[in-house]
Amino acid sequence: MMENNIFELPKKPKADRYKVRLGQLDQFGYVVEKDQVGYAFQKIGSTAFRLKLWMFLNQQYFVIPTKEDQTKYNLYSLEEYISENKELKSFWNKVGEADLYGNYLRMKFNLFEQYLFLSLFEDKEASMIAQAMDAA
Repeated sequence: MMENNIFELPKKPKADRYKVRLGQLDQFGYVVEKDQVGYAFQKIGSTAFRLKLWMFLNQQYFVIPTKEDQTKYNLYSLEEYISENKELKSFWNKVGEADLYGNYLRMKFNLFEQYLFLSLFEDKEASMIAQAMDAA
């Protein structure tokens, strides 16, 4: 679209979106994807992910690479509140771990016995929908 002789570039999404699924490993060590249970979002240029699980819609989790090994990740929840001094206080609580497993991050939350798998292939369908909505 052109307005006042200025071309508007299509808006790029602020973050890429990835599917989070239940899964298991087959006899050859390949991931067999099961039901989708949420999404992960990654800001452009970031190495961390923000995770939303559909069972816990009011909570978000963060998947952050460790400093020692970029193939290992820690899972955190973030608790924020306003103190009596009117200051924002934040507590990062470690709630699990993850590791790079082929084209996935294999995530293990402390409270769940089953692994969750974050596919490292961007959800192209979601990106196309977002771009179409921006164009409208």
